[in-house]
Order: sequence, then structure tokens, then C-alpha cells
Amino acid sequence: MAVPTTTTVLGVILMQALISHAAAIAEHTILLILADMIHIIALGMWIGGLIVLLLGLFPLFRQQPEQYKPIILSAGAHLAA
Repeated sequence: MAVPTTTTVLGVILMQALISHAAAIAEHTILLILADMIHIIALGMWIGGLIVLLLGLFPLFRQQPEQYKPIILSAGAHLAA
């Protein structure tokens, strides 16, 4: 089950990299496409990490809002800056 899913995801990432600006450059095309693929994978990991963090912290915040309020306010201050 994991192999077809991984293959499909990598195929979609490859297709996205092939239609990017990196594919239009004549020199080092393969290297640039690989760099674009790594960038897309890292973006997915970053967004996935944010989602997991929100899903993990939200129930804690609802149970004990006074304890976690400074953390939420601190994160909001960093986002606004």
C-alpha cells in the first residue's frame, strides 16, 4: 500500500517540478528539477507539521486555556511581526 502511494505522490511532485521555471533553464536542468522537487517535499513536510501541531495543541488549549494562553499569544505576536 505504501509503495503505490509514494510512487503516486512522487509522480505528482515530478510533474509539478517539470512545469516549473526550473525546467525551462537549459543548463543543469535535471539538478534544478531535483532541487525543485526537494523544495516541494520540504514545503509539504512543513505544512504537515503545522497541521499536526495545531491538531495536537488545540485540544490541550481547550482543556486548560489559562495555561496555554501565553503560548498562543506569543505565536500570534510572531505571526503579526
